[in-house]
Amino acid sequence: MTETWLKAQIEARDLTPSRLARKTGSSSGWMARLVRGAGHPSPMLCKKIARALDITEHEVLRQYGYLSDLPSDYEAAEEQRFIEARRQLPEVDRNLLDDFIDFLLWRDGGGGDD
Repeated sequence: MTETWLKAQIEARDLTPSRLARKTGSSSGWMARLVRGAGHPSPMLCKKIARALDITEHEVLRQYGYLSDLPSDYEAAEEQRFIEARRQLPEVDRNLLDDFIDFLLWRDGGGGDD
């Protein structure tokens, strides 16, 4: 059986897949599939796994392909954080955020769409 990232994380914390399933509110069968590498968790489950394993959400989301690696410099990392946060907003809130940014750019003479 191939060692998966999740299996290594569980073993490093002296947990079992069943215990992790209980901590995340998932079924033992589904968690066993994830540990074997036979499943793909939702972003919400990734966040629950992060809390249960006491690691960052970014690390788990990155492992399952939801996020790219953090850029090496802080400014780029902050930009990435804002981009990812914006993606999680409902469309109406994304539109409000875009309008607010356009307003700030216009107010400060930085341009904008209009």
